[in-house]
Amino acid sequence: MLVGKVNPSLLDLKHLSYLDLSYNDFQGVQIPRFICSMGNLSWNFLYVENLWWLPGLSFLKDLDLSYVNLSKASDWLRVTNTLPSLVKLRLSRCQLHHLPPLAIANFSTLTTLDLLYNQFDNSFVPNWVFGLIQLVFLDLRRNNFQGPIPEGLQNLTSLKHLLLDSNRFNSSIPNWLYRFNRLESLGVSNNSLQGLVNSDALANLTSLSWLDLSLNIGLEGRVIRSMASLCNLRSVMLSCVKLSQEISEIFDIFSGCVSSGLEILVLRGSSVSDLADNNLSGEVPRCIHNLRAMVTLNSHAGKAIQYQFLLYASRAPSTAMLLEDALVVMKGRAAEYKCILNLVRIIDFSKNNFSGKIPLEVTNLKALQSFNLSNNFFTGRIPESIGAMRSLESIDFSLNQLSGEIPQSMSSLTSVWPSVKSFLVYLATSQHGKA
Repeated sequence: MLVGKVNPSLLDLKHLSYLDLSYNDFQGVQIPRFICSMGNLSWNFLYVENLWWLPGLSFLKDLDLSYVNLSKASDWLRVTNTLPSLVKLRLSRCQLHHLPPLAIANFSTLTTLDLLYNQFDNSFVPNWVFGLIQLVFLDLRRNNFQGPIPEGLQNLTSLKHLLLDSNRFNSSIPNWLYRFNRLESLGVSNNSLQGLVNSDALANLTSLSWLDLSLNIGLEGRVIRSMASLCNLRSVMLSCVKLSQEISEIFDIFSGCVSSGLEILVLRGSSVSDLADNNLSGEVPRCIHNLRAMVTLNSHAGKAIQYQFLLYASRAPSTAMLLEDALVVMKGRAAEYKCILNLVRIIDFSKNNFSGKIPLEVTNLKALQSFNLSNNFFTGRIPESIGAMRSLESIDFSLNQLSGEIPQSMSSLTSVWPSVKSFLVYLATSQHGKA
């Protein structure tokens, strides 16, 4: 850790293009003015509370001020707009509170705009955003935008990653969005979207690897045959979307994409299966054991629950990962994991109308970490071989119609929170003695 003032000897480094002074203790001193003379900088990760020093960095390409309190920097947009070479602008969680209008956007070369979690007082996305036609990555999550999904976004045809989650958008999914065939990540979860999901048109998004439509209680639709062409899918989040069909039909539709075996809505190399709180019915298909990402243990994964499906946003220029919060609910306890989302194994089929026995084949998912079948109509016994699922950290079979004794093999599941012994007691009482 560096302590004290930033040494002006940095000016002797005539060819310096990358400067990272984060995570040091400069004891509250101001950013030195000589920084403005370092005109060759193209990467800079200084953590500051004002931006007066920025205009001199005419070659700056990547500016990351995420997590910096910029609530007093009222001229932040005017200042950043003076940087003609800027390609990536990351201002997530900066407490900006207001997204000003802009007559002319000079940073027309911008490919990444990350404004995650600023809780703007604007009701609508300002028009200058829609003029950034070279944008590849746009993150407007966790702000207070409302009304319909903005029509102006249809100008941004180069987008590969569009994240609009956790706002107050209240329209249907617009038809133009289904024409964005370059999209790899689409997130519109936790809004107030409504109407039918155009599944036929959704099948045009053949580059999609990550799709999150969850937590929009007004959305409804079906997984249809033409969606079998979405062979790049890794993660599909559909919690609370009204899907009135049997899960066996969904398995059958997606089986064509993977020649080596069926994987449920989360195809080859994927890790998360989230079909919670829908109106799905029928038995869980026995081919569930073909979820290969949940079968193979990864020696590099570690114990923490993490995700694999989001992209982009790292502070190192050579990598591209997205930081996000993962929320896993274990028996009423919400555990928040703030980490690089990398490698999670989760099945959540809770709050549906599934019936029949828990398939024995599910115990082949030895890399599974969280398994939730609660609030369904499962009958019969818990498979004795469940003890082979040594990676399990969370199990919820409550509120079903299970019977018989709790398998002795579950005593080997030492990773289950809070402990195997207390978990078994809770499981039994939560099902009124049925399990």
